[in-house]
Amino acid sequence: MRFDELIAGLDVQDAAGSFDTEILGITSDSRQVRPGWAFVALHGEKVDGSSFIPQALARGSVAILSESPATVPPGTAFAQIQHGRWTMAALAKRFFGDPDEHLDLIGVTGTNGKTTTTTLIRQLLRGAGIGCGLIGTVMNAAGDVEEEAIRTTPESTDFYGWLRRSVDAGDRAPRQWR
Repeated sequence: MRFDELIAGLDVQDAAGSFDTEILGITSDSRQVRPGWAFVALHGEKVDGSSFIPQALARGSVAILSESPATVPPGTAFAQIQHGRWTMAALAKRFFGDPDEHLDLIGVTGTNGKTTTTTLIRQLLRGAGIGCGLIGTVMNAAGDVEEEAIRTTPESTDFYGWLRRSVDAGDRAPRQWR
C-alpha cells in the first residue's frame, strides 16, 4: 500500500517526503521495523517514541508517523498525526484490508477465566469444523498456526495483523453460521 493511500482521510497535521512510497508493514516498536516499513512514534508515559526515529530509520523504515514534528532524510515519507494510538489503529485496519469486517468477533472480559473461556470457544468451534482464530493473553492463533502471545494486550498493528492472518487462514467463526 502506498503512503498516500495509507494516510488518506486521516487527521494529518503536516506531511512531507515521498507520498508514493510503498509501505510493507507498520509498527510502533522500532525493534520490529523491517526494510520498507512505516514506524509510528507514539508518546509514552515515560518515553517519547520520537526518540526512536533514528533507530527505525537505521532498520529500514521508509515512512515515519509521529505526534511530534520530526526531520527525516530526503525520500522518507513523513506525517505528523494527532491522537497517535487511535490513528495507528486506523492505519492498521486499513493496511490489513479491514479484516474485522470479514469476521464476527467474540470478546471475553472479566477478572478470571478469560483464557480458559476463549480456548474452550475456539476448540468447540474447531471441533464443529468451523475455523476460529484467537488473540489472547497466552496464545494467538490463526487457522492451524499457534504462537505464544508476546504481550497481554496487543498493539493495534499486531491485533489487525492477527485478524488478517485469521481471514487468510479461512477462519470465519461464527459468521459462517448465517
